[in-house]
Amino acid sequence: MKYFLTIFILAFIFCLPFFINPNFLINSPGDLNETHYPVFLFFKKAIFDYQQFPLWRPTIFSGMPFAADPLSIAFYPGTYLFLLMPINFAISLFYLIHLFLAGVGTYLLARQLKIKSYFALFSSIIYMFAPTVMAHIGAGHLILVAGIAYFPLTILFTIRVFEKKWQASAVWLSVILTLMFLVNFLISGRSCFCFNLNSSLISKKT
Repeated sequence: MKYFLTIFILAFIFCLPFFINPNFLINSPGDLNETHYPVFLFFKKAIFDYQQFPLWRPTIFSGMPFAADPLSIAFYPGTYLFLLMPINFAISLFYLIHLFLAGVGTYLLARQLKIKSYFALFSSIIYMFAPTVMAHIGAGHLILVAGIAYFPLTILFTIRVFEKKWQASAVWLSVILTLMFLVNFLISGRSCFCFNLNSSLISKKT
């Protein structure tokens, strides 16, 4: 538990400037300002002002699908943070939750691979604050950060499924892959590829 707390504290310290100045992220150039913030604002207005789940977005181009647009992530549970609180604050909380998930998933995967606790914690820190993750946060790639957060968990539960702990692990693996698909179908596709690759490698060893 102390390692999970350490991971949370580190993620919180990283996100603390965003909570102190909630407008910093949405005022910075990048996808967050140009793509995601307008999407969440439109979604929120459709729900609260018109009491409708938006299927179509008439405010961009000559109109385009909203619910079917992968960038809207309308069916991802984390998206509803933006309906329940101010969008600028929800963005910071969204990053905090997914950085924490990335760290916990990496720690659990490392422990599953028989790596000692301190080195597992170090692995989780490296993954949480990897240059790729930081670059995506800087560029406002909200859904990529969320997709990356689930990746270690897919590997973890794949291994557990083939270690005969298949019942609960298979359910968790299904949940994780579903969440990845809802937030970023490209990363979920890569995860499925890695899932199949891991499956074939593990099955050859057993």
